[in-house]
Amino acid sequence: MHPAEERLKTLLPFIIITARQQIDIALKALGRSKLKDETRKVLKELLNEDSSATVKKLTHSLNKIRRRMANLTPEHFDLAEELYEAGGDTIGYVKASDAKDFKKGINKKYIAMSYLSTGRMHVDDIAATVIHELSHLILNTEDYAYSICMGKHASGLFTPWSVKELHSYARGKNSNPMNNAETLSRVVLLIYFSESESPMHKKAYALYWESGDNKILAFHRMNPAQNPRISSPELARKSNKLRLVGGHMII
Repeated sequence: MHPAEERLKTLLPFIIITARQQIDIALKALGRSKLKDETRKVLKELLNEDSSATVKKLTHSLNKIRRRMANLTPEHFDLAEELYEAGGDTIGYVKASDAKDFKKGINKKYIAMSYLSTGRMHVDDIAATVIHELSHLILNTEDYAYSICMGKHASGLFTPWSVKELHSYARGKNSNPMNNAETLSRVVLLIYFSESESPMHKKAYALYWESGDNKILAFHRMNPAQNPRISSPELARKSNKLRLVGGHMII
């Protein structure tokens, strides 16, 4: 078994717990009679509004995810298939046709995740990806805009991301950030960081606002002791074995 696959399989139960915790903390923050300034700041940042109607709609969406993810287990994830392992920056995906089965509680694999891509990612980051994919299955969200990988800026460390595309999208004409999967997951994550007592989370939250127009989620600054990333040479050796032939990735 490749070290990155072993790492993801080992961490997956904790990743699921972390995703639930991120949702729970965000809902607690949104449920206050008077929102904290930090919560409103996040909503304005990535949704471009913080009205009571926006808070109500976001709370409704996150509650739907929380209810459905209560029974989420590692058995619902596909980590072994090699074909998607060479998909560039692809981290995970779901099939739209699986949404009905997921809502009915049918037991099968729903979320495909690249152990190569997640080999560079912090647990909090992978958990946010799980929320992203669940929003597709539960809320029928779209992929209008993504975070931008900045892995080359943090060689040997956890992958950092820029969410400036999400920021720009929320301010575009006829945009619908509430229906953008990546926006929802990053709103949850930033609120989670803002509410956390962890020095690591506090630092990541502060660095986001200090990054200015770059809008960087600085996972590369987070403590690697709990879930060290897989080294670049190990990831590269696996990636280099995959080739594109006739439009298909093969080993």
